[in-house]
Amino acid sequence: MAFALQECIVVGRTWFVKMWTSSYETSQSFMPSLTQFTFQQVHKAGHAIHAAMEEKSIGYWIGIYTIISLMTCIVGSSRYYLVFHASLRASNTLFQDLTKTILRAPLRWLDTVPMGRVLNRFSKDFETIDSHLANDVSNMVYNSLALTGVVVAGYVALNRHFCLAC
Repeated sequence: MAFALQECIVVGRTWFVKMWTSSYETSQSFMPSLTQFTFQQVHKAGHAIHAAMEEKSIGYWIGIYTIISLMTCIVGSSRYYLVFHASLRASNTLFQDLTKTILRAPLRWLDTVPMGRVLNRFSKDFETIDSHLANDVSNMVYNSLALTGVVVAGYVALNRHFCLAC
């Protein structure tokens, strides 16, 4: 859920930047040359210019962008904490299960299997769980959700473009 939440915030931040930049495009498009219009058109343009003058200040846009970016940092950090915590829990469970299995093994097995092989199995499995598996799974989930976010954002933008053309 933390991965999905971060992807939603990242896509939302991109959408917010689009809104921010498009607010300046619309305000500049309402600045017509007064010699080209009739009085009624100038009156409508005056209302549009007045609405454009009431646009948000730069502090408003930067403040919201900063809040969204801080949320991205907090959720991203908590995401790595959750992955680290889950990795430690998995490692602890594996250690307990492996220790229980070794201690309950028949004495004949303990006599035939070299102790170095048993210790190597303990250390290699825990290295895999602790350092590799958690990072690999988190990278896979992150990249999958990033791809999903790009596809969904593209789909929404494409449908919006076609709906506006209708």
